[in-house]
Amino acid sequence: MNEVEFRSLVAEERVKYVNDYLMKNMKLKEVAINLGIAYSSMTSLLNKDGYRYSRQQKQYVPLEGNDNKGEHKEEDVLLYIKENEATLRRIIEFYNSASLIISPKVYDNGAKFVTKNFKINTAILNEFQTLMSEKYPQYRLQDAISQAILDFIGRYK
Repeated sequence: MNEVEFRSLVAEERVKYVNDYLMKNMKLKEVAINLGIAYSSMTSLLNKDGYRYSRQQKQYVPLEGNDNKGEHKEEDVLLYIKENEATLRRIIEFYNSASLIISPKVYDNGAKFVTKNFKINTAILNEFQTLMSEKYPQYRLQDAISQAILDFIGRYK
């Protein structure tokens, strides 16, 4: 195939042609030389067609958002879920455990600590203390309060 024939192909056929050669362990520059087209022209054409080169897959793949406008075939979704079942189960288990994550900043050995007195609603404090003693007895109250302040800063900064 020459450059004129390559340019006359529809996008999917161009990508299939290049990917077929890449699967045979050819490099992109070698494919361009075989076609008699400049390497930069070939890659630009494929990029304009809505594809990008994936170094991991060593193939041209559709650009994000270019694949049926975000729609996926049901069997593809099911296959993805099946392939990633263990990871998805761990994520769900972690979410359901509602684990308290304390930032390393709270435990920083170089940090200076200060004692502060402040007023707080008694009902809120009692509810907080109950929660900490029942669900998170391994944490000190001061660590949970420090984490709550960090979370507040991150959310409202």
